[in-house]
Amino acid sequence: MYITLKTYKSAILSILTFTLSCVVLSSSSVTAQSDIHNTIKLRLDSLAHIPFWDTVSCGIRVFDATEGKLVYENNARKLMHPASNMKILTTMTALHYLGPEYTYRTDILRKGMRTDKTVQGDLVVRGSGDPDFNEADLDSLLQILQHDGIKEFTGNLIADVSLFDSVRWGKGWMWDDETGSDAPWLTPLNIAKNCVKVTYVKLPARQPEISIVPNYSSCVIFNEVVLDTVRKISVSINRDGNDMIHNIFHISGHVNDNDTISITEELSIVHPALRFLELVRSKLSNLGIRILGKDSVSYGKVETTALLCEKSRNLGEIVIPLNKESDNLSAEMVLRSIPAARGKLHITAADGLRFIDSLISYYGMNPGNYRLVDGSGASHYNLISAELLGRLLENCFYQDRKVYELLRTSFPWGGIDGTLRKRMKQAPLLGNVYAKTGTISGVSSLSGYLHTPNNKIYVFSIVMQNHFGKLYRCHELQAEFLRIISDAE
Repeated sequence: MYITLKTYKSAILSILTFTLSCVVLSSSSVTAQSDIHNTIKLRLDSLAHIPFWDTVSCGIRVFDATEGKLVYENNARKLMHPASNMKILTTMTALHYLGPEYTYRTDILRKGMRTDKTVQGDLVVRGSGDPDFNEADLDSLLQILQHDGIKEFTGNLIADVSLFDSVRWGKGWMWDDETGSDAPWLTPLNIAKNCVKVTYVKLPARQPEISIVPNYSSCVIFNEVVLDTVRKISVSINRDGNDMIHNIFHISGHVNDNDTISITEELSIVHPALRFLELVRSKLSNLGIRILGKDSVSYGKVETTALLCEKSRNLGEIVIPLNKESDNLSAEMVLRSIPAARGKLHITAADGLRFIDSLISYYGMNPGNYRLVDGSGASHYNLISAELLGRLLENCFYQDRKVYELLRTSFPWGGIDGTLRKRMKQAPLLGNVYAKTGTISGVSSLSGYLHTPNNKIYVFSIVMQNHFGKLYRCHELQAEFLRIISDAE
């Protein structure tokens, strides 16, 4: 086969033309992307001059994960309170070190020898921090025990809570939050989120109906509602935060006798391990199983003879409601589960926080630049930055896709579910934002992943601090930030 000089020159020219066109297209693509990023910068900067920022601080970081480029930063390194964005660090650390298959177990054991249908000894319940354990789980466990044929324990009913230390609360949690469901008692043996729901229903010309679920013998309710001719209904339900032994609830306010009112409050309970034992004893009695001894809580590990039954739940199941609904109890349990997996007892929050520090170091940042005190973000003592949140989310996206997929799935979905179900209800954000919200007094944060109409992914972190009575405005601006990014594409 012979190639003429003319053919050879033609081929070279074609190659040069093709190469040049590729360079032009590549250059054009880079220029277009640069234009998009510049548009985002200009538009975000335009929001920096509104009067809202006269009193409110904001740290923001935007990263184009598809192109691998930092797009925007403003006060990104400023230390601020993350609120529930702290749960991002907790969840990511647990998934990194434990994996989604890590198992939380609630065990029922015996201490003593069994003779036919009698155990000469104690019944022991031991928890490992399952935050989602509920009455249905307990019923299934006790039915297994019933099928085993045991009818009597001659000893005591013991709650083994030795896995954690005896500190019931997170460091820096607010004293006046103590009775609310956002500040539950921390113990490895949980039941129904360590809360009860108190409901007050008043129909016209009828006596009020008051219920409490789950009901415990230690719960005392004082109905202090005044019936009069006022037209403005005002009823509140509170737990007495001064009594750390009993659960005393007060229902107070004013109601017109001709009006209809129904109000429910979810409130924390004291000593949930004791409440757990009360449920166990009551349910076993209904199943024909007696425990002759007393109820007690042990902060030292109880040596047992045999496992009777267990209920398991894995970390992958727990992180979904943890982040979707921003559950503080779940976050604190997950934080403590990391050192628990290594066989430690009497675990403190600090034991779990050391692993978050390790993850921060693993991804190339200095944990000494931040202050971490709890796993949920309920404390005002936490101090981190939008840069830290953004870089952790970026590194997770690039380096650990399995963790990224589960983490993103656990985040509230804009306009669809979780704590974002009532926000971002319009295009282009509806169904395209996967982000963790954060709210404590004066703080509003939002960090996660934004999917644009062009199938690009942006990583963002927005932390706002020192607002007063303007949470709705924080939410509006967070949505506006994201719309600017999405519209620029």
